[in-house]
Amino acid sequence: MSMLEDSGPHMRSNSEERLQDQMALASCFARARPILTALVAGVKEGDAVIVATDQNGFPVAQRVIERPKDLPHAVVIGRHNRCALAIPNDSRVSLRHLLLTSWPGQGPMRFRGYDLGGRAGVILADGKRVPGFSAHGQVAL
Repeated sequence: MSMLEDSGPHMRSNSEERLQDQMALASCFARARPILTALVAGVKEGDAVIVATDQNGFPVAQRVIERPKDLPHAVVIGRHNRCALAIPNDSRVSLRHLLLTSWPGQGPMRFRGYDLGGRAGVILADGKRVPGFSAHGQVAL
């Protein structure tokens, strides 16, 4: 005998939503769950953590982004050591691969990403190559 979970609307507090969002991110990378959960646990509510993983889902670089208060915030991600989020020793990543901007506002953090013209491009989690993207909350690339 199995139990079915009620999929109807539920009232959840912000802390419950945040915990569920953290667990959703960690479940994407099940093999590295303890590491990813520890990385996300220290992030203040409203801020975001960017985690770059290797092909096995284990973190190789991370950076916390504070929620912008007035102006957008920009981060360059790439292999170059002067990038805000440097991903060394990965030939799939260009020297300056992606410009990620976060925007002020209420609710989940809003992101825009722009391909900086590298060979590999930007590939979303569903395998689609795109020149840029907009997202609210969690993003998997």
